[in-house]
Amino acid sequence: MAAMSSLSMRQNLLDRVIPRDQGFSANEGYCGAFRFNFWVFGKWEEVIVDDRLPTDDKGLVFTSSQDENEFWAALLEKAYAKYEFTNLQYYKSVVHLSLALRFFKLNIGYSFIEMNLVIHYVSSLN
Repeated sequence: MAAMSSLSMRQNLLDRVIPRDQGFSANEGYCGAFRFNFWVFGKWEEVIVDDRLPTDDKGLVFTSSQDENEFWAALLEKAYAKYEFTNLQYYKSVVHLSLALRFFKLNIGYSFIEMNLVIHYVSSLN
């Protein structure tokens, strides 16, 4: 929450994280999805999310605004959660592959060609 609050005070960064060429009206190119950018390890990573947000009888379930027509913070939170979950799945795949390789090496051993195939596979996950 603090990061979102700080972001809202720096318009140049806010515009980079939430591109201005999108909105909820037809003339803003509304298509039911929004793009967000996160600065990760020295480069911008784009994440696209749909505009569906979880609600209950009191309104938005997670991040919300006092202005009931303001959704950027909730959509940003959803995009960040998607980014983190996607990377968690990637890292879990790498860990599982690493464990499988250790087992394979201990029981059978592997060649230089097989290692190159593994490196190619892991790099294709990203």
